[in-house]
Amino acid sequence: ADERTNSYDIIAIQEPWQNPYSNTTYCPSSLNFLLIHDDQRRRSCIFVNKDLNINSWDAKYHGPDLCSIRVRTKERDIWVHSVYSQPPGGYSIRDYPSPIPLIPDLLSESGEHIVLGDFNLHNPMWCGIHNPTTHKASEQLVEIANSYNLALLSPRGAITWERKDSASTLD
Repeated sequence: ADERTNSYDIIAIQEPWQNPYSNTTYCPSSLNFLLIHDDQRRRSCIFVNKDLNINSWDAKYHGPDLCSIRVRTKERDIWVHSVYSQPPGGYSIRDYPSPIPLIPDLLSESGEHIVLGDFNLHNPMWCGIHNPTTHKASEQLVEIANSYNLALLSPRGAITWERKDSASTLD
């Protein structure tokens, strides 16, 4: 509904609304975006602006919780990876169903990479003083970020969710 979104090339959504009658989410034809979708229930999806040349990009699906789009420019390929990782179920749990272990393979593709999503992990590296707890499972994500020189673009501890009198840094 926000007109400013029409200037975006790509929108990545985690936990989109699920149509109860078909494996898709809300994307009316009147929108200025194409839903990148492969007829599978998804907890991560990407919308591509219709103004972006359809021959300049392609999508890849790595399961219901991870999808990628590669945009080819004259200078380089730019990858956008949209990740949804379910909560691990406890702060001391390390191994649980998550697409995070797949990220290094994606980052080995040539080009620039943007990894974004809902990781459902707390770590002081991004939560700051607002939530000083740490999920043990977040250590793998930190190792990946360090190994591939990824940078956190949102300020550490930035308030990213507010409702009435509550505010927090999303995980």
